[in-house]
Formats: sequence, structure tokens, C-alpha cells
Amino acid sequence: MAGLYPSVNDRDWNLLNKICQNTAGIADLEAGDVASVTGTTNQITASPNTGAVVLSIPSTFIAPGTIASTTTIKAGSSFIGLNGQTITGNASGAWAITANGTNQSITLTPSGTGIIAIPDGGKLGQTGYGLYVDSTQVQLQANSTSFITGTSTVTTLRAGGSTTGVFSSTAGIALTALGTNQSITLTPSGTGQVVATAGGAATAQLLVLASAAVSPAIELKDAAGTPNRWWVGSGAVSTTDGKFFIYDARQSAIRAVIGTTGNLLVGGLTTDGTNGVIQLPAASAIAGGVGFGTDWGLYRLSSTKFAIDAPGAGTTQVVWKNNGGEAVSITASGSSMLLGTNGTTTALTLDSSQVATFAQCIKISGAATTSGAGILSIGNTTQSTVGAAGGASALPATPTGYIKTFIGSTQFVIPYYAQA
Repeated sequence: MAGLYPSVNDRDWNLLNKICQNTAGIADLEAGDVASVTGTTNQITASPNTGAVVLSIPSTFIAPGTIASTTTIKAGSSFIGLNGQTITGNASGAWAITANGTNQSITLTPSGTGIIAIPDGGKLGQTGYGLYVDSTQVQLQANSTSFITGTSTVTTLRAGGSTTGVFSSTAGIALTALGTNQSITLTPSGTGQVVATAGGAATAQLLVLASAAVSPAIELKDAAGTPNRWWVGSGAVSTTDGKFFIYDARQSAIRAVIGTTGNLLVGGLTTDGTNGVIQLPAASAIAGGVGFGTDWGLYRLSSTKFAIDAPGAGTTQVVWKNNGGEAVSITASGSSMLLGTNGTTTALTLDSSQVATFAQCIKISGAATTSGAGILSIGNTTQSTVGAAGGASALPATPTGYIKTFIGSTQFVIPYYAQA
């Protein structure tokens, strides 16, 4: 072996010499030499430890730091689908999937009937916000308050941290204001509408308002500076009287009521007098009655007086028609009353001095009766005798003239004389 010495260094020569003499061992390896390789649990496996060592990744792999992928990461033959994104763990042990780059999405796509599972008591989101799941319900939370809760029978929509809200169940859908004096607002956009549609039969209820404490009503309000507000509801006097009402909330006045008999009460009436299908209160002017056009009006002046009024007109006329044609009319002209027939013909004029003027003859069909002092009664009966002579002057032989008259179907004349 002396011939080899000049060609190698001292360390190699000593090792080679021991190997040739079969006396070399691990202890004879000098500093810097690798005798064996040992893997790290859940990171890398070395097998065998010496000789032709093979390094591999174990079936359960735990990375000591960040895993970065420039293309994709697969689970078996399936893609996890990160496509250049990263999965990182924070100090609290939670995991985050973070999209790298700008405007990149993260998509979780189960296959077939697979699901994205959240364990009982788990949450999808961050502290106080997100989707919470337990064994009985699913919640959407904001600011640590559930605003949507779903169970096997009820879905609840909450607002403002309240404990009740909008819910759907087998009993129907209820809209409940939460807390004290809170409002429920439905606001369509543009030309949109709040629509209630019957589920089947034409008689199905579309929208029901019910209240045990106050009369249920719907308010219609405009956008005026001082809004006009109209209430349409049930319970005009008490919450259970069954009277439908229209109420002017701005003026604090009931405008119309329909009672349980179906009668319409207007002008502030709330008590059904049962004296008509349409009832009005007593009024002292036309404004409290029923108007026609912009002038005529009818109103109850008192319990014994009914008024027909046409303010500003010098002459007014009420006409009774028969089959569309004028039959009888009463005309008020100043303080006189004219009774007309056949449309425009005046038959009788009664002036303000109670003088009656007849356009034609007067026909009397009944016998005269005792009418009291100062009253003349003329009848249609006759007689052929006279009573005893009185104290008046005897009639002159020749009268001033004669008045023609008919008694029955026979014409007669009645003499008349000049006044003394």
C-alpha cells in the first residue's frame, strides 16, 4: 500500500488503510463525515437511515411554515382550487384562505351531493359577524347579534337586537314591530308596489291588520311639509265595535263610518240612527249637507226642517219629473212661491203677503165645513131654500154684473153688486 500514499491526503489514506485491514468503524469517521440520515415527524421520512437513503413526504404532512403554490394544490386526484393563492395559519390556530393579487375570488365547490360543512357550534365569518351553526338553528350575526335565525319550523328576521321579528312558519307569515313604539316600513323603489296576492280562492284574505289594544288601521301619508294623514281602519268608537271608518288624522276628525248594518254615516256621525242607508248630521248651512254641482245643496236643518238651498241664485226651482218629462215644479222667486204644471206653466202664485193667484179656475169637489172665525169656507153643495131675512139691505133690482160658474155640469151666473 506504500505506493498509494503519495496520491491521497493523510485523512483518506488512514481511512482507506483501515478499510483494507477491515478495522474501520463509525467511530473512525472523522469530523464532517455523514454516518446516517434521520427524518422529521410529519415533515420528511428517511429510509433507510444509512446507505442508499430515500427521502419522502409522509402521508400526514404538517408544514412548519407557509405553503406557496405557483399553480395548483391537489388533494388526491382533485384540485383544492387555490390557483396561486395561499393557506396560512395564525397564532390562535385558525386558518385563513387568502386570495393573492387583485380582485381574485375564492370558490369552494363541492361535487355531487357534497356540502361545505360547518361543525356544530362553528361559525363562518369573523368574531361577531358571520354564519353560526349549532344543533338546533342557523344564525346570521352582525355585531354579535343574530338578525336571521332559522330552525326546523321558524325563520326569524330580527333588527336592533330585539328578540322577535319577521318570521315564517306553518301558521303563516307575521310582521312584528320590535321593541317599544317601533315602526315597520315597506319602501318599494321607483314605480314598485307593495303587493299582497291571494293564494287561491277569490275570497282569500290578502292583508290582515289585527290589534287587541288599539283600533287596527292603515295610514296614508303624503310628503307635504305638514303631512296629510288619513287612517282607514276598524273600530270607530271602540276597538271591537266593528265600525269601518275613514279618519282625517291631520284634522283629528272622523269623515265617514260604515256600521255593522251597512249604513253610511258621514259628517262626523258615529252613531247609527237606523233612519237611512246614508245618514248626515243636523246642519245650519249648506256646507253640512249633500251638494250637487257647485251650487245646490240639501241638508237637515233641524228635526222638523229640511232645507233645499242654492246660494247666490235669485230664482230656484224644484222639478218633479214623470218618465223624464217635467210634471210639477215649485219655484222660489224672491219671497214668492210659484206652483207650476206641464213644465213651465205657472198654475198658482203665492206671494209674500199670502195672496194666492190662480192662473185658471178653481174647482171645489167637497162640501164646505166650519172653519172657525175669520175663515171663509166654500163647498160644492147647493140648496133650494133660504133662511129668515136678516138686517142687511135688500138686493137692488139690477145687479152690477154676473159671475159665471158651474155647479156640476150646469152653468149658472151669480150676480154681484157695487160695494156700498
